[in-house]
Amino acid sequence: MKQLLEKAKEIFLQNKEAKIPNLLNKIRMEQFSGNLIKEPFRMSVGRVSDILGCGIMASGCVEQGVLRLGDDLEILGMKDPKKTLCQGIEYSKALCDKAEVGQEVRIFLRSVELIDVKVGQVIAHRGKFQTYNKFYADCYFFKVEEIGYEVTLDAISRVRIVFGTLDILAEMRIANEGRKIKSGDYLSTKIELLYPMVLSEDTVFFIMDNKCIVGIGIVSATN
Repeated sequence: MKQLLEKAKEIFLQNKEAKIPNLLNKIRMEQFSGNLIKEPFRMSVGRVSDILGCGIMASGCVEQGVLRLGDDLEILGMKDPKKTLCQGIEYSKALCDKAEVGQEVRIFLRSVELIDVKVGQVIAHRGKFQTYNKFYADCYFFKVEEIGYEVTLDAISRVRIVFGTLDILAEMRIANEGRKIKSGDYLSTKIELLYPMVLSEDTVFFIMDNKCIVGIGIVSATN
């Protein structure tokens, strides 16, 4: 796990000016290489629109798998799952019949309203993913020379966790409640999210405090 964290940290430090969703996608692509295309389809929602004559459209970068016209989908995270169906795919301003890993696409969804889809939720093949609000993670907290400021957090801290396009409030705690979390620490943590989101082991996320990235983590177990 520490090796994966080191690789994720290296990618972040080389691309600090990039947007967080793009960074996380890059880390995931390098983490799993060519295996992602074999996995069930999943995409974090980056934008939602109501297109006259077409219905609800959700855009984002395909994180894994292949999506085809007519596939059964569900919208996950933040609230109860919502079933839907892929009735259209747009890539590079052209309609197509499938979407693959790494492509920035727009998906047209059947039988949903604008209130059913939010930025940060996950659209995925139906029945393939679960949501959790509690998990364990191995985390690294950046050094001063890496991010330009000192990290100091309590053993039980309120932080923001960033998965894909989602920025969510969470409580993070370490086993030794008598110590502080400091720059350069590698620590095992327990995290509880404000509401459930799609999680799986080896999911990479960023930790933020006062709108600044202070650490990076990898899910080690869900609860």
